[in-house]
Amino acid sequence: MGITDKKLKDKRFKQTEKAIIRAFFSSREFLSIRVMVRRARISRSTLYRHHRTIYGIIPDYEEYILKKYSRLMSGLIKRDVVKVKTIYHQMLIFILKNKNVFKMVVGRGGVRVLEKMIKKIEVIIMTEYALPKNCEKLLNIYRKEVVGVIERWIKSGFLEDELMVLSDIMYLTKTMRSRLGPLNE
Repeated sequence: MGITDKKLKDKRFKQTEKAIIRAFFSSREFLSIRVMVRRARISRSTLYRHHRTIYGIIPDYEEYILKKYSRLMSGLIKRDVVKVKTIYHQMLIFILKNKNVFKMVVGRGGVRVLEKMIKKIEVIIMTEYALPKNCEKLLNIYRKEVVGVIERWIKSGFLEDELMVLSDIMYLTKTMRSRLGPLNE
């Protein structure tokens, strides 16, 4: 169950998954199983081999992308001196490499995945910018700001260069303590 790189390398699985996604996005509302399998031109059992439920399609892709991202970040974070700017740049490159998945997930309101991605690097942010230990309120607001920048970038079809997006994120990061610090007290 679920989406994996190994499964997506299989030609038949990938082809069927494309049909499922095309059918899933053929309507703004959630489709019934019957309509979904008819539009995808697959059997009900095939749909269930790919996803537990129709409502699980987006969460399956969120889980898939978070696992890939976690592997990337764990490799980066293991380095002794890694800067927040480098991590964010790698995050934006990762989003570009997986832009179809991000367009699909964020297009259906799935910004949770972006929040979780940022949450994974907050310890490094706290360390590099010498934030106090009890800064959860500050980090929550900051996380939403950065998610907003990335979400706008994704929804615009990646029109802006990732370095411009990185510049916006770094502005929010560098000024977070002075802008949001008073809220945390």
